[in-house]
Parts: sequence; C-alpha cells; structure tokens
Amino acid sequence: MSMMSKREIAMCLHDYVNIQYRVVNYSDITIETIFKDYMEQTGRPELANEEYFKKIVGVYRVQLALKNYSITEDFLLNRDNYLSENKLDDFIKKCSIEPSNANLSKKRIVQLIRNAFNHNDNDDFDKFRLSDDLEYIEINFKDIRSPKEKSNGGLEQPLKITVDLKYLDKLHQEICKKAENVNYMRFSIPRDFKFKSKGLRDEIDRIKIPFYNFRRKLSEEQINKFNEMPAYTPLGIEKSEYEEYAKGFSDSRMYEMTALQKETLYQNIRSFTKYNMNMIHKYGKRNIITYFLTRLLPIPALKQEILENQRLYNDVFFSRYNLSYNDIISRIGNVVLNPDCNLYSSEHDTQIHKAMVDKIPTLRALYMYLDLNIQGSSIAMPITMYVDYVISTLCTDEYITIGSETYKREELRNSLVHSRWHTTIGDKIAFYDADPKNEKAIDLDFIGEISINDLYTWATEYTVNYYNDRSKVR
Repeated sequence: MSMMSKREIAMCLHDYVNIQYRVVNYSDITIETIFKDYMEQTGRPELANEEYFKKIVGVYRVQLALKNYSITEDFLLNRDNYLSENKLDDFIKKCSIEPSNANLSKKRIVQLIRNAFNHNDNDDFDKFRLSDDLEYIEINFKDIRSPKEKSNGGLEQPLKITVDLKYLDKLHQEICKKAENVNYMRFSIPRDFKFKSKGLRDEIDRIKIPFYNFRRKLSEEQINKFNEMPAYTPLGIEKSEYEEYAKGFSDSRMYEMTALQKETLYQNIRSFTKYNMNMIHKYGKRNIITYFLTRLLPIPALKQEILENQRLYNDVFFSRYNLSYNDIISRIGNVVLNPDCNLYSSEHDTQIHKAMVDKIPTLRALYMYLDLNIQGSSIAMPITMYVDYVISTLCTDEYITIGSETYKREELRNSLVHSRWHTTIGDKIAFYDADPKNEKAIDLDFIGEISINDLYTWATEYTVNYYNDRSKVR
C-alpha cells in the first residue's frame, strides 16, 4: 500500500488554502479555471489535472473527518470515561491490527487513532500515515506500554492499526450515537433584543450563556431526552424544559464572553444589519445572533457543525469544479430562501438541491450560507487545518514567531488540536488554551490574536524551510 509523505499532505493542505482563497476572491470564475491557473503560476503545470485536484480536496476532507472524530473522542475519553467498552463490540472486527494478539481494549484503539493523528511530530517515525489513494489510514506505535509497564521492564510492544476511512466515518457516527454524555450549552437571548439600538453593547451584555458539565455517565433515557431537543429553534431567556431537566442532575456555570468576543459580536451585528434586515425578519434575530455565537465561542463542540458544513461544501460543491463560488452560494442560497423551489435547468443540480433540503435543517443551511458569504469564515477553517498540521506534525520548536510576536508552540498547538479558537474582526483568529478536562472547558487562557495572513505566511515558510533543511542534511 503506497502511503503519502508528510510533505505531500502539507502541500495538499497548502494548495487547498490557496485555491479556496482565490475561489472566494474571484467568485465569478470557475474553480477549474482557478485551479489550473494556480498550478501554472506555481510552476506545476503537469499537476493541473482533475486527478490532483481530487487529491487536494480529498486530503482536506480526511483532515476534516479526523478533526471531527478527535473532538468527539476528546470529549468522551481523553480525560473522562463517557463511552462503555461493550458498546464497541463490532469495532475491532473492522480494523486490521498487528500483532493480532495485542491485548487492547476497544476504547484504547479509539484513543490511539486520535492520539496518532494529533501527535505525529517525530521526524524519524510516523505514527499516522494516509494512503495515496485516500482510502486508508495507518496507525503505528513503537511501544504502547504505559509508563508504569515500562518501569517494570520487558520488551517493547509495537502496534500497527489499519482502518478504512469509510469505516472511520461510520465509527464516528456510532460513537456519537453510543456516547454516554452530552455537550450542553444554551444561548439565552432576550426576545426584545434590539439590533439597531444605540446601546447595542448593553444589549449584548444581556445575553446569557449557561454551560453544563455532567460529571458522570448519563442513562440512555437521559441521552434520548437531550437528543429530542431541536438543533435549531429560537432560544429565549425564558427557561426551557431542557434547561430545567439539565438542572436536575447538574449545576450550570455561566460562560463569560471576553471583551474581544463582545466587540467581535458587536461589529458582526452592526455589519450584518446594514445589508441583511430582510434575512433577520425571515429567520428571527435570535437565530442570527445564535449563528454569530456558535462561530465566536472557542468551545470544541461548536466547531463540529462547521467541520460538517465544510465537508458538505467539498463533497457536493467544491469537488464539482465546473462551478464558480457565486454559483455555489446561489445554490445554497436557493435552499435557504426557497427550499421548495427548483429553478435549475440541470437535473443534477435539482438532485443536489433536494439532497441538501433532505439532509440538513434549513437553519443549518442558512448558517452554511452565511459562512460562505463572510470571507473570514470561509477561509478560517482551511487556514487553521493547514497551520494545525504544520504546527503539530512538522514543527518541534519550543517557541515560534508569527508576525512580530513569539509564542510557545505547545500552547498554539493545544489551541488548534482541541479547537479552542475563533475568528475576530479584520480576518484574525484568537487562540485559547485550557485544561483538557471537560469540567474546565470554559476556563480559558488567552494566547493571542493572529492575522490569517501571518498564520499562512508562517506555515508556508516553515514548510519550505523544514524540507530544505532536511534535504541539506541528506
């Protein structure tokens, strides 16, 4: 089985960022034209073909899937134990494990997949590898013994796990279904919130965000109760039955927005109301505020919807590279504004429209539509996925300088690996670190605010220097 090198993966993520940036900024030009021009401009005309394009998109999709998987595993098993061994009975049958007699629990295998993906910064040994055909991942460990086992002596215990990527998607879905805990937050937004108030900052101060941490496994009945909650409904300051239910077995804490987060929300609302009052009237001001809050708070679980929307965008639209960005936006906008209306001349487009309407709630489609219309949001995830890969796989420096500021690499790595970041005004990203325990999820330490351009420049220069330095050594 041919495997991709770290360099190839880094270059695919780098290329994806550049193509997406150009697609957004030259929104009337087809993705195919932009891609081929980009390959010519970067001196790689031999790769200006659909096969390489699909590889770029495929590598990005794999990163999205594994990031989504990581967030779920992180919540359930990293520092807590919210998934039972007997709920993974079928899992071990779908993996190739060497040696076959390895004494591993199924939960341990789930953890090792996540750990290899996020801790692969050894120059001499790849814990995580991706097959060239994008169908498999390979997990390798030199020694899986615990520190206590190592202290007792004995031989190393190497391990190799091969997993079909299609099955990994199914595994993630299965883990989500069988989880024995839930992430639960509320956005309590006053019904009389005034969008155009001169005292908008005071209005923002009225928003309350109760956060719940259930410190034990929940019963199937309790999980089902939370799963009944509609994903997208106007959330008011009044008590909901779910909030009252949650309080029966957990105390809530209030998430306190930082000054930066409040200012970002203020600027976003002001900008949005200038051009989108019709959308506010159609969908309700609290749903629009909920959109901005889900994109604003550096809570890992809130990133999962964005990751899923990015995958949908890639699978349904970006991979059809005969479309322009404006074409894509108009199609998603048609789903948002006219879910029952099919105005397409192409039967294929009509089927896509129906698939989107059937697959996702209208408000989620709205949030995806807004992501694509806000440039910082449309490029933030590709940038962070690229920087995340460079900083957690290639870079081993203790300190790194991005722009004019120096940061501890480990702190930025933690922020990216655990998805504790958010976009701010002026195409910047704010980074936070926190204790990995779920009960500490909202006790955030601010690391810094870095422009998207500086992040891209650092990652690109580091990637080039990383491989130049190693070629000289050889």
